[in-house]
Amino acid sequence: MSDYSDFNQLVSKANKRYRRLAEKGWKTGALKKAKATGGQFHNKRGMSEREKAKEYQRVNNFLNSKTSTVRGSRKVLKNMLNRTGLSDLVDDTPDTIMTTDLEPGGDGSTDVVNKFFDIASMVDEYLENNRGVKVSSDEIWRSIHDTYLSNYDADFSDADADDMVANAVRKLHQDYLKSHGSKSSSQTWSTI
Repeated sequence: MSDYSDFNQLVSKANKRYRRLAEKGWKTGALKKAKATGGQFHNKRGMSEREKAKEYQRVNNFLNSKTSTVRGSRKVLKNMLNRTGLSDLVDDTPDTIMTTDLEPGGDGSTDVVNKFFDIASMVDEYLENNRGVKVSSDEIWRSIHDTYLSNYDADFSDADADDMVANAVRKLHQDYLKSHGSKSSSQTWSTI
């Protein structure tokens, strides 16, 4: 039998972080994963040893994630904004970096950033499931950024998700062909 003496404290700590992020409306990686694997954390009596071990691991994974805290999320997001080029498009000051238009002092940065990363996730899924191609996040982000700058309004208000995914995939395909220059590569990367 494992020792879970700190389990209740860890669950309490994880749920506080979970609620803070959820109340702000932030779609951080840690929060998305927690929601996908069961939502808030539980320390119910009567859990089997296996259930307790699984929940204990889920709690620890969440708490160890950089994006499980407001401060950590801001730091990770600022880094991502710089790497994706979105820092040119949204206000990346700590007070507004993760706010929506609806919050006091909010500038809508969350809406733009969330939409950007939703599109990135869709591009990644599309490439992997329909083309059998795995591309780095940085390459996907660059293609979306380049597509975004050339085709859409600053807040994505005129952007159709399917069009953005198709444009980003086309850009990635063109970049791939430029760097590889082989006609055989176009067989792997047939266009949409």
